[in-house]
Amino acid sequence: MLQRVISILKKKTLKDYLVVLFGTGFSRGIAFINSVIIARLLGPEDFGRFSMFFVVMVLTWMFAQSFDSAFIRYAKTSRDNAEKTEFLKISFLLKITYGIIITIFSYPMSYFMAHFVFKKPEVTSLIIFALLSGIFQSFLMTIASIFQEKENFTAFSFLYSFYTVSILLLLIVVKLSGFPFDLESVVFIHLFVSLAIGIASIYLLFGRKIKRIFPLNRDYLRKSLVLGKWIFGINIMMFVFSRMDFLYLGRYLNFNSLGVYSVSQQIVMIISVMVSSSSGIFLPKACSALESKIAFKRFCKEAVFIALIINIIIGALIIFVPILIKALYGTPYMGAVILTRILLIGWMANVFYSPFSFLFYAADESALRFVLEAAKLIIAVLLLAWLVPYFKSIGAALAITITFVVTSFISLIILKYKIDYRHNLSD
Repeated sequence: MLQRVISILKKKTLKDYLVVLFGTGFSRGIAFINSVIIARLLGPEDFGRFSMFFVVMVLTWMFAQSFDSAFIRYAKTSRDNAEKTEFLKISFLLKITYGIIITIFSYPMSYFMAHFVFKKPEVTSLIIFALLSGIFQSFLMTIASIFQEKENFTAFSFLYSFYTVSILLLLIVVKLSGFPFDLESVVFIHLFVSLAIGIASIYLLFGRKIKRIFPLNRDYLRKSLVLGKWIFGINIMMFVFSRMDFLYLGRYLNFNSLGVYSVSQQIVMIISVMVSSSSGIFLPKACSALESKIAFKRFCKEAVFIALIINIIIGALIIFVPILIKALYGTPYMGAVILTRILLIGWMANVFYSPFSFLFYAADESALRFVLEAAKLIIAVLLLAWLVPYFKSIGAALAITITFVVTSFISLIILKYKIDYRHNLSD
């Protein structure tokens, strides 16, 4: 009987995963098409410049998702709609505060990144526009988090893909209309869509769902801040790590080589889509996984099941990546083949760890996960500093892969110890 229940739940989990995968996959797939269009029409040098803009924009957007994660964590365990709305108010207020701070300090932050991180002063204005785009884009995900908490993955997936579809449509309009298709046009399109979607999302949240922010429940605010600060720190560690190779290479490579490395990252994004899709369903599921040993075993089986599927796809991608790059990007980008294969090997390890990482939140071990993510970033920086000066792009790919394999293994061992200790206390 138990096996039958688990089988049914696996089918539901797979169905939920496929729904989220379709949404996020469709979104990233469109983003992938956008990158192909931009790369082909701008050429490697300007595509390298655009990649800097894109990296900063995505990081700004992703950091703000910590507030959405804190909302999901507490709203998922609440049975009262008024209480859920209170946590949503707090998430919205924190994101507004985050946006104001980033806007105020956008110029000094951009100046620092352009002059000292990338060592390319000419991209200062690009980084300012990237910061502003990321801020406004993040409010759409606040709306998406409401549906994610309810496990309405169809609506969640639709909202997740709305931004990239809008970008694609405007890219096509600009190209067909005869306007110059240059770097300035591409950046303006991203900024315009981010502003439009951000303002519309703020209106919907404030006018339809939240209505008024004050007064705030101080206890809920304290709980959100305590968890949110660790998730925010974790997101910073994770997403800086995910772009650290590109940020580091900006000091050593010309724009042409950066464009080639960026193509390898775009291919690897296919797997990133699948992992982020599993995160969409396993974040809410992890909140109830520690209620009993049976629930935990069910969670583990479902997580491993999805991870195996993704790793089979990675294996196929490693084999066929030369054909994929040549067909999509053309011969000038074939240097990305070896880079992509190296990075994909590291992702094989990360795929198994990713769904289990949310158990740190459920076990109230957010601080420990922050330490582990910080350690991963430190290891990556040390390896990049060692390998990049000698092996350039290949050294960066090797550094990321080695870090993925080592830290995923260590994190899983530590998590197993924590879960076993928790279960022993409950016996």
